[in-house]
Amino acid sequence: MIENESKIKFINDDHLELEGYLWRYVDFHKFFSFIRNHRLFLTRLDKFEDKREGIHLSHLQLEMIKRGLDRDPIFDQFQGIMTVDNLPSVMNQIDDELKEIQRFNFANCWFYDEKGLESVAMWNLYSKPNSVAIRIRYKDFKEKLLSSGIDTDRGIKKLTLSPVKYVDFQSFKEISQISTDIHSSVFIKDSSFSHENEFRIVAEQEKFEIKKREYKEGISRQHQDKLYDSVYEYPGFNMTLKDFLNYKFEIVFHPKSEKWAIEDLMKLVEKYEIPFKMIESNLKLR
Repeated sequence: MIENESKIKFINDDHLELEGYLWRYVDFHKFFSFIRNHRLFLTRLDKFEDKREGIHLSHLQLEMIKRGLDRDPIFDQFQGIMTVDNLPSVMNQIDDELKEIQRFNFANCWFYDEKGLESVAMWNLYSKPNSVAIRIRYKDFKEKLLSSGIDTDRGIKKLTLSPVKYVDFQSFKEISQISTDIHSSVFIKDSSFSHENEFRIVAEQEKFEIKKREYKEGISRQHQDKLYDSVYEYPGFNMTLKDFLNYKFEIVFHPKSEKWAIEDLMKLVEKYEIPFKMIESNLKLR
């Protein structure tokens, strides 16, 4: 499905250096898919490691209030005879809202560095020796994406791109001073993840009813599960970059890459007639 370019929007990036770089550290399989299919995979938010992906700051405030009530000494006298559950309906509402945010938002994540420098931490976290990083100047990526647009294999409501804002999720004062709406919560993470210096591509789907899993007689459950998952439980979808070969991507080899691996990757890139510049790492690692 071709997406209308008016649905693509960059936000919260006034402080970013246009000459800075977006980096994506990937293993060989993701790199191969990238150059062969010209696409990126957007992962559903509830499939990420952080269970609080997409949580709104108002949710965090309410959770802190509940923790304060739970620790109030006034309830100590009841602990031996009953469990006190404070704000149950509020907590249920938070769970439902967070599940909805995570279910209908999908993200592809990049590392931003204003000087275009490599990150040893990112190499170690998201790639392996003999793999690569893909990088592109921020202004080049922004201009090209807005002018060329995308294709997706799933319908989306809009595509929003933004740097992630890191907030101390344990600080009621800090959280209360930040003004956000429910839609921007997908670009907020706990400060414990700040080393990722993340820039996100987020696709929001139109909400639809997710039917309960029910089995019919005469059809194997395995077959029905496969059909159900393809309609309701897919972990993400692909986003194709239109006019891919005219993006100014660069390919940086892992600092531990062996000579034969570099040569093989160069041959692979040549085979698929990819015009991107290939660069050896500036790092020297054992």
